[in-house]
Amino acid sequence: MGKRTLLFILGMLLLIGSAGCSTGDKKASEPKKVLKVGTSPDFSPFEFMDEKNQMTGFDIELIQALGKQMNAEINLQNLSFDGLIPALQAGNLDAIISGVTITPEREKAVLFTEPYYQSGLVAAVRVENQEIKGWDDLKGKRIAVQIGSTGAMNAEKIEGATVRSFNLSPDTFLELKNGGVDAVVNDLPVVQYFIKNHGAKDFKIVGSLVVFGLMLWFIFIAKVLIFGAILNAVYLKRNNKIENRRGEIKDIIKNVNSRINEEKTSSE
Repeated sequence: MGKRTLLFILGMLLLIGSAGCSTGDKKASEPKKVLKVGTSPDFSPFEFMDEKNQMTGFDIELIQALGKQMNAEINLQNLSFDGLIPALQAGNLDAIISGVTITPEREKAVLFTEPYYQSGLVAAVRVENQEIKGWDDLKGKRIAVQIGSTGAMNAEKIEGATVRSFNLSPDTFLELKNGGVDAVVNDLPVVQYFIKNHGAKDFKIVGSLVVFGLMLWFIFIAKVLIFGAILNAVYLKRNNKIENRRGEIKDIIKNVNSRINEEKTSSE
């Protein structure tokens, strides 16, 4: 079963690339660009609505951080997941950040950055379930998945499994709680977040396929890694080809590190 790769999809794009290399006084003197960024805030902890009905999560913080570096205003657009790529293709968005996995089909439609996060899949079952202990035990079982997720893609490959798709991750767990399915398959951080906040006494995790899952929490804590990861993923379209911008990005990261250290010193 494959690892899941979260990506930042750039529209025509790069717009983001051309703004991203500005640094210092030049960036401060330029008027802010407005980037329309699409997301589907139903994939905790990456993007979701908080108690104040504001978009938050890992991806939201990440794109806001990138906007700050680019001297750009990020205008977040709340769309359904299956409407994101069509909106980008139609020119209604400049970019997407919504935990999108690279697939050959999607690569034909949009340009992806390099991956900035790798995850893997797990299954969640009811706490009393002693039959399903690993991935192979899902054969022939009823599985709930979230539409558009890597879990949905991989569950379809499980021999004899009956797969039911839902728009929202919480709906998959509700179906599991009600006995409509035997397991939920989704990314480790998504499953962990839901169980920790909503279902600690009802569900447990089995069948982990994860190598890098805990990386997410370190990125949350060490926010400089957010800058390094996403800025390292920015590309620029030049002369009808996509070129890497690693050299310029390294300079930006150095500037970010310097400012963080200065702020830390002044606060002490």
